[in-house]
Amino acid sequence: MAPLQFNTSVVNRSKSKYSQTAGLGLRPRIADRTKAKRDRIWATWLNWAKSANIDSDQHWIDLARDNTRAIEMSQAFLNSYYETSKKEVTTLDEPELESRKLVHRINSATTLEDIWAIVTNEANATVMHRQRLLEPGRAWFWNLSYSSREPGSTNKPAYKVVRYLQSIVEMAEELGISTT
Repeated sequence: MAPLQFNTSVVNRSKSKYSQTAGLGLRPRIADRTKAKRDRIWATWLNWAKSANIDSDQHWIDLARDNTRAIEMSQAFLNSYYETSKKEVTTLDEPELESRKLVHRINSATTLEDIWAIVTNEANATVMHRQRLLEPGRAWFWNLSYSSREPGSTNKPAYKVVRYLQSIVEMAEELGISTT
């Protein structure tokens, strides 16, 4: 059997498709529901950055550079997210006496870690991806990731932000909410 003969236009299309992305962060396919959640949390980050007068792209570039201010602003985002995520619920304080009160939607420190993982990984897939394309020789440097499930897969700047969550854990214990 003779080796395959390739059509030049197919080869050129393939080269074009993969030359800009090979090894630089292709995104895996994800379920629609998961994508919607990620998009919502990323939009929340963008809204927060706008409210805080922070250039979102520059923030992530600075975080990759281990910039202290970027770490602090990331921590401020998580704190703002926690403080803002409240919902109104109906409670029964006494038999047959209903009342409405605001409660935090976040009832676990792990939830904040998951939110940080989503935001960081989205920044990695967008902002850091563009940086890797601009500097393919330093693609290794332009990489931010955080996993609340696999601590060994995190890089230093993204992990430093989560150290703040230790104080969230202490606060959670005070409030009687879950720390796992």
